[in-house]
Parts: sequence; C-alpha cells; structure tokens
Amino acid sequence: MSGRVRWTLFDVASVQERIAAWLIDTGIFWALWAGGTVWLVETGELGTPPRLTAPRALVWLLIICALECAYDGACVHLWGSSVGRRIAGIEVRAASGALPDRGRAVLRAVVRLPSVLLLGAGLLTMGSDQQRRALHDRLADTVVVRSGAVERVGDDADGGLLTVETVADIDV
Repeated sequence: MSGRVRWTLFDVASVQERIAAWLIDTGIFWALWAGGTVWLVETGELGTPPRLTAPRALVWLLIICALECAYDGACVHLWGSSVGRRIAGIEVRAASGALPDRGRAVLRAVVRLPSVLLLGAGLLTMGSDQQRRALHDRLADTVVVRSGAVERVGDDADGGLLTVETVADIDV
C-alpha cells in the first residue's frame, strides 16, 4: 500500500474514544505499579516508615514506564491496537493506512508518555488538526482511526488489511 490515505472525519477516532482507551491501558499499568509498590512496602524495601521517593520506588516507577512504552509500541506495530484501544474500537495506522512499522510504533510510544504526562501539552494539537493527531501522532506520522474504517478481507499479499480510501475532504 503506497501513498497516503485520506481519512474522513467519521473515520478518525474522537478525543473521547482516545481518552477512554488511554485510561484503560494506563489503569492496567497503574495496577501493576500499585501491586509492586505494596510488595516493596511489605518487604520493607522502602524503609521505615515507607517513602515513595526511595530509590527503589523510583526505579520501580521507571520500570513500569518502560514496560508501558514497550507494550504500546509492540501492540501498535503488531496489531494496531492495545487492549484499551480494542475495547474503545479504535486502531493506530500509518499515514499510508498500513500498520505502523516498528520504528514509528516505538517513537510514538516513547513520545506519548511525556506528551500526556506534561499536563497534556502534547494533546493540545488534537484540537487544531483535522485528523485529531496529537504531538506523538504527528512525530510518528500516524493517525488513530475507528476500527470500522479498516476492512478485513481474506489472506492476500498485504496481510489481509485494506483501508477504505475516501475522496471526500475532511473539512467540516
């Protein structure tokens, strides 16, 4: 699949769908972080009284952030969606309409974390972009679309994924 796909406004995922997917995926990792932190407190690894600023707590937080980036990058590269995106019915696609390659998926995942955590500064571009792309989407040249915008067909040379190419402008 070469070139770029022009997605219609109805193909592009809404801000609410993206937030719901992010909350689900983030909830999984915050639960993992909380469970590990409780274990560190129970074993006395965080000192007496426990300090969440102890070096081991900060290392544990960095491990969780790295796992989240690896999870998101792998899911986007392999399937186009994570658990949260699958539940929300959205997928990440490259500008060509194909699944993002490994480099784009990893770049998107790494930039997404500070983009969201810095008071959502990287998300401000979603309001000014017709395809509702956040900073991490622009840098990785990806777009988040509704799953219905991607047709699944039988096995063929392109892996069974075709996009619905539209000729309508996305201007509203």
